[in-house]
Amino acid sequence: EKENDDGIYTYYNEITGPSTFDRFGWDIDISDDGLVAVVGSISETAGVFKYEDDVWNQVGGDLVGENYSGRSVAISPDGTLIAIGATGPTSIYAGDNYPYNIRGTVSLYEVEESGLNKIDELIGPGYGEYNGAINKDIRGAEHNGMFFDNDMYGFSIDIVGDEDRKVMAIGAPAIGGLDPNHHRDTHTGKVFVYENTGEGWNPLGSEDGIPGNFNGVSGGKQFGYSLELSDDGYTLVVGAPYSSVGGHGSGQTNLFSYDLENETWNLQKEIAPEEIFNEAGFSVSISSDGSIFAIGANAYDIPG
Repeated sequence: EKENDDGIYTYYNEITGPSTFDRFGWDIDISDDGLVAVVGSISETAGVFKYEDDVWNQVGGDLVGENYSGRSVAISPDGTLIAIGATGPTSIYAGDNYPYNIRGTVSLYEVEESGLNKIDELIGPGYGEYNGAINKDIRGAEHNGMFFDNDMYGFSIDIVGDEDRKVMAIGAPAIGGLDPNHHRDTHTGKVFVYENTGEGWNPLGSEDGIPGNFNGVSGGKQFGYSLELSDDGYTLVVGAPYSSVGGHGSGQTNLFSYDLENETWNLQKEIAPEEIFNEAGFSVSISSDGSIFAIGANAYDIPG
C-alpha cells in the first residue's frame, strides 16, 4: 500500500507470482523509494520487480538456485543491490536423507537497466570446531560416517547504506556443532557483518563473526535467526528465539553497537523474558537511528 498526501495508506498495486514460484512472497524486501522489490519463495526461486508506469514488471529472469535458495532476500535502500540467501537444510534434526554437509551462501546481484548482474557470492564458514566434533582437525562433526557442516548461513539478511558505502549483516543460526548425546545440531548461531566502500565486501569487526554463546549458554539458541541494522550500519539487533536464558524456550534478543576505534561489536543490551516458550526474538526490527528496537515473540501465550 502507498501513503497519500493526507497520511492515509491506500491500495497501491500487487505483484502476481509467476507460475515458477511456490509460496511466492515467503520473504520480501523493498527499496526506500518503494519502486524496486525482491520476492522470495520456497521453490529455490526469487525475483526482482520494478514499478514503472503503474505496473510491477519483473527485472531479468527468475533467480533460480539450489539448497533452499530464495527463502531469505534483501535489497539495499537505493534498490541497486539484491541479496539472495541459500541456507541449505533448516531442520534441526539430522537424518540419513539430509545433506548436512552444505554450507549456506548469499548471492549478490546488481540491478541494472538491462537486467540483473551477479557480482559476488559469500559462503558460510560451516559448523566450526566444536565439542561435538569427533576429529578435532576438521571443521564440523561426523556421526555414523555422516559429515555435518551445515550452518544455515543466509537465513537472515539485511543491507543498509548508499552508493558510497553499504553494510550487510548475515545470520547463520545453525553454527554450533553436533550434540553427541542426541546427534542433532545445537544451533548456537553467529552473525557476520560486512562493509563495502567500493573495494569489495570486507568484515566489519571480526571475520569470525559475532558469536551467540552469551551468558554461558552454549547451544539451542539459533542466534541470528532474525536481525536488522540501523541506517548507518553501526547498530545491530539480533534475535535468538530458542534461547533458554530466561527459561526453557524463552528466547533472547541482543543489541550491539560498533566501536570504530577498536573495530569490535560490543553488546549494549540483552533482553531475555522470564516466561518459558516465548520464542522472543523470532522477529526483530530497529529504528533508522538505532535508538528504538522491537521484538516479536510468536509463541507468547497470555497468562491464564
